[in-house]
Amino acid sequence: MSTNNGITIDVMLPYRGNFKLFEQTVDSLCNQTSKQWRLTVIDNSEYKEEVRKFIEKLNNPNIVLFENKDVLTIGANFQKALNLVQEEWFVIFGADDIMHRDFINQIIRIVEKQPPVAFLHSRVIPISRNGDAIPNYLPDRIKRLINPAKLQFEETVSSKKALRRLAIGNYLYFPGIVWRRSLLSKFAFREDLKIALDLDLEIAALINNKSYLQAVTPIIYYRRHEEGESFRVASKASRIMEEKLFYRDFARKCYNSGEFLTGLVALMAITVRLHGILNRLKRI
Repeated sequence: MSTNNGITIDVMLPYRGNFKLFEQTVDSLCNQTSKQWRLTVIDNSEYKEEVRKFIEKLNNPNIVLFENKDVLTIGANFQKALNLVQEEWFVIFGADDIMHRDFINQIIRIVEKQPPVAFLHSRVIPISRNGDAIPNYLPDRIKRLINPAKLQFEETVSSKKALRRLAIGNYLYFPGIVWRRSLLSKFAFREDLKIALDLDLEIAALINNKSYLQAVTPIIYYRRHEEGESFRVASKASRIMEEKLFYRDFARKCYNSGEFLTGLVALMAITVRLHGILNRLKRI
């Protein structure tokens, strides 16, 4: 795809879930004010015929479909998406989330300036299954509390500040991250992780680079609903155990790099412990 300024945003869409919400996600991209994007769908679902017919009906040359013969793990499917990236700037988007219609245009406006950062993080508005804003949902309130950025203007967040806050909890939204391919090419998704695989990649990028850019005008709508992966595993003991082990490993990396205070905070696994307490209270 050729563009006036040579910039195309790769949108990678690993899909397995609700087909109707998937359609809405793809429609939000097709309705963008800018056409400087390429969509790659990696179909890991049981709806392959429906997905194929839907993509064929759109008849859009900017959309490419890959079908997995066998169902892959979350990590393997995300890694396949990463391997298929062609452009310098890309997003691994949620197959139930929505892009504001000016999202791609605003991202291009920023990356044209070639910011020397590991990634961009867009503004995120949580929504329900029906698309209603849910600003007071507890996990999102905690994310806003931990986030070091003020979210009122474009702001560069240093690696040290970001890692210290990530040691408390993951305040970032993975679908809202726009990555640099040249900086991420040496990293990979860990297939042994189901929940913390996004945080692992974020930490790896920040440890090896200096900062990220928190943007304001590019907006995505992050959907929280009962069919979402994070909701399904939210109360499972396996999630809490995985996150505890992950934060121990995070602490070790911090100690090895001389960030002893950040390592101590990571070892405490504050939000993981809080999550476990809340789950126990629910069962009382």
